[in-house]
Amino acid sequence: MTKITMKSRVAALKVQLANDASAVEWGISQLAMRQTEYELESKETINKNRQGFSSSNAHWGTIYAQLVAGGGKLEGEHLERAIKIATFHARQLARIAAEAEGGVVEEG
Repeated sequence: MTKITMKSRVAALKVQLANDASAVEWGISQLAMRQTEYELESKETINKNRQGFSSSNAHWGTIYAQLVAGGGKLEGEHLERAIKIATFHARQLARIAAEAEGGVVEEG
């Protein structure tokens, strides 16, 4: 069985985020799911737990997550900003994807 390192998962995810709007929408949604209810309501990051959006991305990340949850699509400058947010959190998203696949996350 081939082991995939976290470094290679992150690199592959960054390529996917740069080229696939649905991957960006998935990433934004996954990050929002890790925010507390209060953080989502206030569009701020309160808990410094390395889960969900960073404080600098919480405002726009939450707005985009709400848009996607309501069936909207990210386009134009909003998609570009969402790509930057998701790419900033690529390591966290790669771990989420690996865990969802039931895979063992190999560091490196």
